[in-house]
Amino acid sequence: DTGVGFTVCQHHVVLPDEVILEELFSVDVQLHPDGHTRVDYRTVQRNVTQDALELPAYRYGGCLAYRGPLHWNNDNSGVLTSEGKSREDGHTTRATWCRFTGPTERGPVGVTIMGHPGNRDAPQRQRIWPPGTNKGAVFYNFVPIQEHAWSLEPGKASTMRYRIVLSAGTPTTGQINAWYRAYAR
Repeated sequence: DTGVGFTVCQHHVVLPDEVILEELFSVDVQLHPDGHTRVDYRTVQRNVTQDALELPAYRYGGCLAYRGPLHWNNDNSGVLTSEGKSREDGHTTRATWCRFTGPTERGPVGVTIMGHPGNRDAPQRQRIWPPGTNKGAVFYNFVPIQEHAWSLEPGKASTMRYRIVLSAGTPTTGQINAWYRAYAR
């Protein structure tokens, strides 16, 4: 495997200058002989205040969001979750992964996003734009606060992990389930 990556420390600030969260954000990219590219995404956030940070239940609010290319729409792209849901019925449902497919200049591609089973509220609920939103544009994120509020306690770290697999063509559910099983281990 060939890979590259980075880790940065980010401070989340309430203006004018109070740091409330410290975050270690890591992205690692690996190219595999099978032609797929794997992107591992990890965030560790620590509340550095003396008070709990309350995150109310909300439809957005995940650590990772995906917006498909501008030319993807209802007519030329697809959405499929691990539970067999689509754009029409996938919003607010739980899933371990979601696959997006659509055309590029080099042919059809797949973008599969997996949530780690160790994440808060896993398998997490999803925000999936329905067909009528923004002319059928693709938008997605896992949302650990979609159903229940979350309190980040002072000094405690929260870790969220996701894997994105980029592939030429459309990966089958069998392929994706195998990728997920390997990731979950």
